[in-house]
Amino acid sequence: MKTQKLMFFDMEFTGLHKEATPISIGVVLENGAMFYGEFSDYDKTQCDEWITENVLRNTIAYRASLPSVIYTKRYQNYIVGKQITLVLPISDTLDSKIKYAYGSSLHIMTELFGFLLINGYGDLGEKSSYVPVTDVGHYDMVLLIDFMAKNALEISKFGISPTYFDINQLIAGNDPLKIPDAFDYTRMTDEMMSHPDIQYINTILEGAGQHNALIDAMMIKILYKGLKDGTIKPI
Repeated sequence: MKTQKLMFFDMEFTGLHKEATPISIGVVLENGAMFYGEFSDYDKTQCDEWITENVLRNTIAYRASLPSVIYTKRYQNYIVGKQITLVLPISDTLDSKIKYAYGSSLHIMTELFGFLLINGYGDLGEKSSYVPVTDVGHYDMVLLIDFMAKNALEISKFGISPTYFDINQLIAGNDPLKIPDAFDYTRMTDEMMSHPDIQYINTILEGAGQHNALIDAMMIKILYKGLKDGTIKPI
């Protein structure tokens, strides 16, 4: 019998339109495991100034390609023009918790599936399926389905439910009339950025901020847990 587990995820993409292509994906599981994937085959012609400054500059691959950026040079030998999978940090005193993949959509799909499979077995060996939890999921969920399976009914073969939960519902206190206010609710506050789990990711990714998919996925998990246990109040 399958057990249900939560999969907190976020995707960054080339625009808010139906032709958008994924730039990155971040996944955080309930057991603390993290996956961060950066796509090499996104449509670069769709990237306007805002996407470049706020999304691409928060990715490892883009920052490592800039000659003026020194702190990501240790990643250059791994990712420039290649398809790779690493456990981050490459060399650090911190424990390695983040599975990082860079490459084509097929490569990211394969590595994400492997990550979910490895983490999807319980203590008694039962296989789990994941219920996605995201933020404004009518964008992210469609792209997740598209690159993983091309069909909403087929994504269950990857252990992912074709339905999802949107934290906007919790932020709005389950009041549909407050959903527009929940959409405008500021997520990335100073308090959120100082959370130990956000700080951990920031240390490894060396300064990535909001609109980094992994940081946003962790933020979704923190908000979900806080809104459920009452330590964070709905609007």
